[in-house]
Amino acid sequence: MSAPTRRRIVLVAIDASPESLAAVEMAARFAASLNAELRGMFVEDIDLLRAAELPFASVVSFGTATPLDLSSIERELRRREAAAQRATAMAGDRLQVEWSFHVVRGAVVREILKAAAEAELTIAGRAGWTVRKSVRLGTVSRSLLEQSPSSVFLAERSASEGPLAVLYDGSPASRRALEFAAALVRERTGLLFVLFDGVNPDETRHEAEALLAGFGVSARYRFLAGRSPGALAESLLKVGARTVIAPASPDTAELNLAALAERLSCSFLLVR
Repeated sequence: MSAPTRRRIVLVAIDASPESLAAVEMAARFAASLNAELRGMFVEDIDLLRAAELPFASVVSFGTATPLDLSSIERELRRREAAAQRATAMAGDRLQVEWSFHVVRGAVVREILKAAAEAELTIAGRAGWTVRKSVRLGTVSRSLLEQSPSSVFLAERSASEGPLAVLYDGSPASRRALEFAAALVRERTGLLFVLFDGVNPDETRHEAEALLAGFGVSARYRFLAGRSPGALAESLLKVGARTVIAPASPDTAELNLAALAERLSCSFLLVR
């Protein structure tokens, strides 16, 4: 008797920020393309709730201190949970994918990482509720890039259209990256660029061309002049990439992919 096929899961972490709500739509598109379940998740931040119970706890906004009140914090969490569930249901129903929604209470990063262990792909907004425009990666996003056992997609809500770029090195992870790229390019307008280097560039390009042909997708190819985060960011800027897909492979192990994502103001997919 053959073992049962494991259900593919696309997990989306939603905090009801505008970026995370935009991420739900992208998660539903991935779920439809990958024939996967869309699984929405909202984490009630236990650290925030504990802080609200402390005497004299307050939040400072624009120089004004407002007392933290546990009942008001819990009401706000209920409001955000409802918005997150509505977004999940609407996206799932619109794209006719199986969906579920889960609420857990705990440390935000730890709970998302735990859920990511069951997922093929974990999606979140790049910056969440971060107020400072200079911050291109939120704390949760950076932790997912560095620690998640699954592939991670960080959604930038202003980058839903435009060119996609894949860093390809011939590794199993980069072959999966091309699968994700094919799924994305079928759902949106824009060119697909494949960026590569290596000792056998012609062989690498022909392999990528054959893989993409199997998905019915064509691409343009560019040779990378350098592999530092700065050089990679410059190459991606030249092609106008609005979504970047990078493999977590032995060839990219020496790269600081979180530093690369920090330099970019676009969606970023790390494929494991």
